[in-house]
Amino acid sequence: MTTPTQSSGMPVPPVVMSGAELYNQIMSGIEMDLTTENMPTLDTKYEGESDADQKIRMTGYSEAFAEYQNQFDEYQKKQSEEIRSYGNNAMSYIENQDRATDDDALNSLETSMQNI
Repeated sequence: MTTPTQSSGMPVPPVVMSGAELYNQIMSGIEMDLTTENMPTLDTKYEGESDADQKIRMTGYSEAFAEYQNQFDEYQKKQSEEIRSYGNNAMSYIENQDRATDDDALNSLETSMQNI
């Protein structure tokens, strides 16, 4: 996996969402009722719902949470790889910068010695 870089060559850190942002991003594609914005309204939305309908809805919610967990696990794997890649690329960037500084110092020393 490659890490995006800035024009300076420095790697760009991966975007890490807050827990609520991530939850809502995943859950909104599964079951809108279960997003943090909609959960507080469920009692009103389903007021008067029969026990049978509620049971069906709760089964659907259980399935939605299972799917959420699957998608979250996949997201977590991808995010971990992006973070690992960023760390490796950041270390390479710093090593290359350090090497360039050393090369400049050696070149300057060599030039100075030639002028003696």
